Amino acid sequence: MLEYHSTLAALAILRSAAQGDGHSVLIFPGLTASDASTLTLREFLRTQGYKAHEWGLGLNLGPREGVLDAASIA
Repeated sequence: MLEYHSTLAALAILRSAAQGDGHSVLIFPGLTASDASTLTLREFLRTQGYKAHEWGLGLNLGPREGVLDAASIA
């Protein structure tokens, strides 16, 4: 909830962010977080013209075998 309200406060700055041209962007969640934590960021990037994708690998538990191979945009 706090993050949502701080995003509202930053809307004027966010509106001046660069517009995307349809490139795909893969969003990795922070350590011990999941895709749910990046929803606001992904939605914002989509409104800016990017194809924002979740990583789809559950909780980010740090570097481990196969993560980079599995985190691809299909």
